[in-house]
Amino acid sequence: MAIAAQTHLPERKAKVMTDSLKSQLINSRLEEIAAREKVIRDLRELQMGSRTTRLFCEKELGYTPLETRSILAVLGYVLLTEALASNDAPTQSRIDRLREWRRARASREGVPAYRVLSNRTLLDVASGAPKTTESLRELKGFGAKRTETYGPELIALLNS
Repeated sequence: MAIAAQTHLPERKAKVMTDSLKSQLINSRLEEIAAREKVIRDLRELQMGSRTTRLFCEKELGYTPLETRSILAVLGYVLLTEALASNDAPTQSRIDRLREWRRARASREGVPAYRVLSNRTLLDVASGAPKTTESLRELKGFGAKRTETYGPELIALLNS
């Protein structure tokens, strides 16, 4: 019996160590989440713009760009791609067509897709379904240059 008990000892010890490590990791993760929630509350109070918030998170707080993006999403400065959805079928169809157009256009220009249209702007275009470049120009994210560069293409896409 003593021999059998000894053969299971390393397994038990490994399980206890694994459980302890899991517990430490969980506690560490919970502390991280609490710290991030505090950062988000503090950033809300400061009411900095998205660019200032991004720089502050990356330079001062040491967050990675991906972590910073998730903080900016919580603060409402950016709209994550996963949030590009609508319960309205025609709007969702426009979102899908606009995303495909944005991907292709960004590829042709050799730039990231968000440089062509941000997710928020894309959602505004899909929701508003402008019929003219003038109405497109009224949407947030469309200045004279962007309207001139992408306007005719977008209006043709939306009217097709």
